[in-house]
Amino acid sequence: MNRHRNARTTPYSRALIVQRHAAGVTVATIAGAFGISIRTVYKWLARYRMGGDAGLDTASRAPHRPSRRIGEWWRYAAARLRLDYRMTAAEIADRLRLACTTVARWLKAMGIGRLSVLEPKPPIIRYQRERPGEFLHLDIKSLGRFNKPGHRVTGVRKGNRNPGAGWDCVHVATDAATRLAYVESWSTRNAAPRLPFWYAPCAGPKSTASPSNAS
Repeated sequence: MNRHRNARTTPYSRALIVQRHAAGVTVATIAGAFGISIRTVYKWLARYRMGGDAGLDTASRAPHRPSRRIGEWWRYAAARLRLDYRMTAAEIADRLRLACTTVARWLKAMGIGRLSVLEPKPPIIRYQRERPGEFLHLDIKSLGRFNKPGHRVTGVRKGNRNPGAGWDCVHVATDAATRLAYVESWSTRNAAPRLPFWYAPCAGPKSTASPSNAS
């Protein structure tokens, strides 16, 4: 049994309504005793006459016939207007005389809800050298050096500067062919020229280095 929360009667109380009415109790008296309207009493009496005890059960509120659904042709037409003419959901709904929310739901279900999805993505441009060590990317990363005692960033504590605090420069060289990386840590930013020599055994006579933006 699936009763809504505001229901005043149950199948058991409806059976009592039928029994009391069969015993000669007036409809107004029955309605007052159960706290319901006279119209409700007549409704359950009529349902009992039509369906017997089964008529006193709570009937399903679902429609006996499903609503007429729009055919697949309309979905296809909406998809073609979207793909061929890049129409918006509102324009498609106006052209096909359908609800805009319905068309938008269809487009989202078909994976074409956004116009940006229909635009071809630009190809990813990657460059890669064939010979290892032929082309190197150089980069410098600055890392803070914290030594105690002193401020955790500047090394300054109560006006006294900690000589051990400062910055370390991490120099990174990445090979464009093998993606092999070599890293060295220096206290200066001018140590990068040493890194290409690490690739010297495989670089060959035409090795070049391309410094990238230091950060």
